[in-house]
Amino acid sequence: MEKWYSVRLIYQFVISGGADNADEFYSEENDIFEESIILVRASSFEDAYEKAEKCGKENERIFTNKYRQTVAYRFIDTLDCYLLGDGIDSPIQVYSSIQAVEKNTGADAFIDEKLKTELDISSKHILSEI
Repeated sequence: MEKWYSVRLIYQFVISGGADNADEFYSEENDIFEESIILVRASSFEDAYEKAEKCGKENERIFTNKYRQTVAYRFIDTLDCYLLGDGIDSPIQVYSSIQAVEKNTGADAFIDEKLKTELDISSKHILSEI
């Protein structure tokens, strides 16, 4: 009998070529990775990993971003798999991240920095493909 599993996939955006029309959002300072959590119906952990890996490979693509650079969206690996059960209840956790930060950072500063980093990455690289 199949059950629901959540599986974490890691992708990398591999950007090559010189940038045309670089603007204030352009940067070559970061490597860009995506962490994605998907839900999978599977008969076992092994089956869930196999289905997630297949999905990851099917999502790979190559495109040109707005700077006319070639971007390869590459599947890297499946990292975690969690059994959610027969049915999905509400609420159910599908993602959690624990991070160590400098002492006395404070919750507000942590959230601001995390959101800033995520927004910077999105605006500079991910959304620039459009």
